[in-house]
Amino acid sequence: MAVLMLALMTAQALPALRSEYTLPLTRLIYRDGVIYYVYIFLLSLINAIMIVALPSDLASILVIIEGTMHWVLACRVVLHIREQAYIQQASPLFALSTQQSNEAQLSPLEFDSPHEDAGYP
Repeated sequence: MAVLMLALMTAQALPALRSEYTLPLTRLIYRDGVIYYVYIFLLSLINAIMIVALPSDLASILVIIEGTMHWVLACRVVLHIREQAYIQQASPLFALSTQQSNEAQLSPLEFDSPHEDAGYP
């Protein structure tokens, strides 16, 4: 399963990482995703080899380590995404583009005052 996920992630990541139009956050997600699946694939491969090669008493040594690495690597990906989002929000270019897009989308909202002839007391 890890091999399939690694192949699919790499197939999606290569064109995106080579493109000059890819956003930094997208690059980060693809890069960390590929790294995540490479590590998980290697740990799964080593675990499978150990299950076959070692006696049954020692066969499941890496099961706990592999599960822990899933959590550690997933947390690493999430923390990098949060860091990149914070960097983009703090960037003056990001603030300028956000301000310009908000100004283009928002129009002044004007309310008319209630008139006596409209039936309001």
